[in-house]
Amino acid sequence: MEKLSAHKVPSSGLPPFLLRLWIALLSGSVLLWVSCLAFRHFGYGAPYSSPFPPKLLEDLTVYIETFKTFHTADFFTFSTHSRFAYPAASAVVYRFFYSFHRFKAAYAVISGGWALVGIAAVSRALLRRHVQPVVAVALAATCCATFPFVFLFQRGNIEIVLWMLTSIGTLAYVRRQPYAAAILWGMAAAMKIYPIFLLGVFLGRRRETGPFLTGIASALLTTLASLWYVGPSVGLAFRGFLGGVQGFQGAYAEFVRLNELGFDHSLFSVAKLLAIGTGHSSAAWLHPYYVIAGAVAALVFLLRVRKLPFANRLVFLTVAATLLPPVSYEYTLVQIYVPGILLLLYALRPATLATPDPPSGLSDRSLHSLHWALACIAVLLLPGNLFVLHGRLYAGQVKVIPLLVLAFLAVRHSWSNDSTSDPEHLEQSFAAPRIS
Repeated sequence: MEKLSAHKVPSSGLPPFLLRLWIALLSGSVLLWVSCLAFRHFGYGAPYSSPFPPKLLEDLTVYIETFKTFHTADFFTFSTHSRFAYPAASAVVYRFFYSFHRFKAAYAVISGGWALVGIAAVSRALLRRHVQPVVAVALAATCCATFPFVFLFQRGNIEIVLWMLTSIGTLAYVRRQPYAAAILWGMAAAMKIYPIFLLGVFLGRRRETGPFLTGIASALLTTLASLWYVGPSVGLAFRGFLGGVQGFQGAYAEFVRLNELGFDHSLFSVAKLLAIGTGHSSAAWLHPYYVIAGAVAALVFLLRVRKLPFANRLVFLTVAATLLPPVSYEYTLVQIYVPGILLLLYALRPATLATPDPPSGLSDRSLHSLHWALACIAVLLLPGNLFVLHGRLYAGQVKVIPLLVLAFLAVRHSWSNDSTSDPEHLEQSFAAPRIS
């Protein structure tokens, strides 16, 4: 990969490597739509026609009957309806959507609106890096055509709300508002547990104990408020939601669901695949996996990552959040979009500074690491139906590889010279407009 320099930036505003990477990602996204529609036209079902299975927004509609008993003890029984499998705060989100007469349309409007906001924000940041307007908008819009976002919208999963909270929280941190970031990340962790990893950002060498504790308090208070709202009592709701989450672990984490395994990029999904090949049950491996994976991730973070700049910490923790849970479906990869955009802005810094030097004075090795990190993210965004063998989808297990490589790169090479400088540097791209 060639060394970036302002002298090599073409009229588009993108250095040659980034331009080629964008074209490759765009081509993959186009391939997604064309191949899915072609397979569907010729009568091929999933996984070839994914993400176009027969049912749309299935994750949003699965609990319609369950929520007819909302605010009652019957909500937590499952003899006549699907048992709710998420923490209490997620029930509040579902209740919000079901409050609309046309809740599917509401989901579509909110998701589409969030996509437009994202395109506008990213385009504005790229324009501040002197990327040409048409290229900036097209590059930002490409994210909405990549597989994780399309799969998220097709499933109708409430991951869209978590993504909004974590993305705005990251932007708040970049704009030097750590307490706002902590509150938003804590709220996201109350809905699905894995965003709690992001609070590790505050455990860097410039420890931000106040925001870290604020994030923990935000998660706990959001959970408590949700339990009170759902009712009929806090204690009964706590036991009911705990049973639902444990039931989810039994149904999804401990046992292999062949029709869904191809969409699962959890590191534990590889163990499930090995279990199928050897005729063993993966359920016995789950608790050792928790201990070993958790211990390794914690040691790597404490001994190495926490001393690295913000960009490294954010990428490592985001990868850990999407890779280490025992079940992690394709739509959780939308969480990698914002770290990817931040790395892209780092790679474009030479064009802004009009200097042949790498961004932030990085060495060639660190700059090449940044290139490879962006390439890994591009692979993660590729269509899932590209990874089908003998009628079975292996997209999730294939994507474990770029996730591990991305984590390694975040650990191995610093993407800034100063752990306190990069939020200030990135703030220039997302700064609020001045009001005269």
